[in-house]
Amino acid sequence: MITKVKKFGGTSLYNETSLQNAAMVITEDIQNGFNVVVVVSAASGQTNSLLEHIANIGCEISLCEEDVVLATGEQINAALLAITLIKIGVKARSFMGWQLPIITNELHRDADIIDINVKQLKDCIAAGVVPIVAGFQGISYSYNITTLGRGGSDITATKLASILNAYKCEIYTDVDGIYAANPKIVLGAHKFTQLNYTLMNKAALLGAKVIHHKAVNDAMKHNLTIEILPSFEETDGTLLTANSSGGEIMLCSRCNIYACITNNSELLTGLHQNIYIANSVTTPKIMFVYMQKPSATIFNKMKLSGKVVCMTEVSVVSLDMIFSLQNILNLLMQSGIRVFATRECGNSKIFLVKPADEYSAIRVLYKHFYHIQYVNTLSEL
Repeated sequence: MITKVKKFGGTSLYNETSLQNAAMVITEDIQNGFNVVVVVSAASGQTNSLLEHIANIGCEISLCEEDVVLATGEQINAALLAITLIKIGVKARSFMGWQLPIITNELHRDADIIDINVKQLKDCIAAGVVPIVAGFQGISYSYNITTLGRGGSDITATKLASILNAYKCEIYTDVDGIYAANPKIVLGAHKFTQLNYTLMNKAALLGAKVIHHKAVNDAMKHNLTIEILPSFEETDGTLLTANSSGGEIMLCSRCNIYACITNNSELLTGLHQNIYIANSVTTPKIMFVYMQKPSATIFNKMKLSGKVVCMTEVSVVSLDMIFSLQNILNLLMQSGIRVFATRECGNSKIFLVKPADEYSAIRVLYKHFYHIQYVNTLSEL
């Protein structure tokens, strides 16, 4: 029989009703003749809650111990979903990362999967048992529990699907597909029925949160079809494949970008993978852009002493459309949005704005590129 891997995100498994819904989705595929392997995330908000518990202890602990704590969220949901399936007469068994095992490197909180032993999963399938795998976690060669970073369950799912030669990897989430812009910002944004791996990978790197960029890379490497589906609606989602109709544009944003101005670009090179250099719009200096708030150690190493401010990146992402960065900059500025710095990444154009201008910038750009007269918006709560 054909195998499917189904991954359920945190919003799909946050209470008894959602667990029952996931169980029915799994049961339907079994009844349709598929072998099903399931990957689960922690319940929505649980990882943040665990991080708060760690912070409330009030002392520094090793990343190794943090990973032990954080991995428990997925462990709970794997067991709860297995119990829910058993209750409705479906044989199921939960697996933690270390039980298979899922082997990773030693990079805690952002580990990479090296290999997965799927023998126990195949044995379950042969015995008519649905295996439920805790995503986001693994074990290193030194027998330490590791986690894969935010969105890591996506990576677990696509890795398993590739190794099992699955027909498809289905990812269930709180949106019904992939949109040209965040539908919470632009109501009625264009939804893609199909999207190219490479474009989705670029968008994920620039802030699109629907799927982890490493998961897209895995799918691209093994020509694995991914489908993004809604957890609680029976509707078509978005297929991620190697195909592309061309001309697709995605508008993305990512917050908590910390920036500082310097006039010595040499100080910024080769120090950290998440450092970006963007051209200042208002001065001949350059702007230092960082994904997380810079530590004093890194700042001292760079000999930077300027004020650090929190900003937001807004990006126009495309594979084959050619845009003028200056024209887009002019459009934003004429719309009353102050742009502090810009940079280019392939065909993608990236603009640094105040956090308060994120939604306005996305709406202005959507209106421009999708040639609509009005952009209706949801509440910004």
